[in-house]
Amino acid sequence: MTDVTGPQVRLRLNDFVPDPDDPDVLRRVIDVQADVMTFENGIVTLWLQGTEVGSFPVDSLKEAKLTGSVQSAPAQAAPRPDTRAYTVAQVRAQHGNAYQRWTETDDQRLLELHAAGHDAESLARAFSRQPSAIHARLSKLGAPGVKSEPQPQPLIPPF
Repeated sequence: MTDVTGPQVRLRLNDFVPDPDDPDVLRRVIDVQADVMTFENGIVTLWLQGTEVGSFPVDSLKEAKLTGSVQSAPAQAAPRPDTRAYTVAQVRAQHGNAYQRWTETDDQRLLELHAAGHDAESLARAFSRQPSAIHARLSKLGAPGVKSEPQPQPLIPPF
């Protein structure tokens, strides 16, 4: 396993964005201290020792380059025990599409069926997903009659 001394990532962007250190300055190249990059929902997020230090839309990213030197990592703490009450495989045994990405076609069909009066339980059966996933997706899509709930921000990277 490797780690970076003085971890630094140079991002080249397709367009100008505010500098993370000075929002009054626009840049196309940004150097960010980061030891982890995650990609989720079209956003690249940069982390340094478990703290988010920046995020950018993936489609605005032209290049990401490690600019620090690489050396062997120090010994790491033992991995945390898995405390989940279930596994993805167990959930998918009941709901075949659980944790799968939604397609645009799925989104359109979901909105149509919701507008036609189908409840979350029947939609969950139709899409092979959990009722909570149906509610969350309808909320994200801004479906009428569905309240959106604020999502808590993670305190540590999602890995």
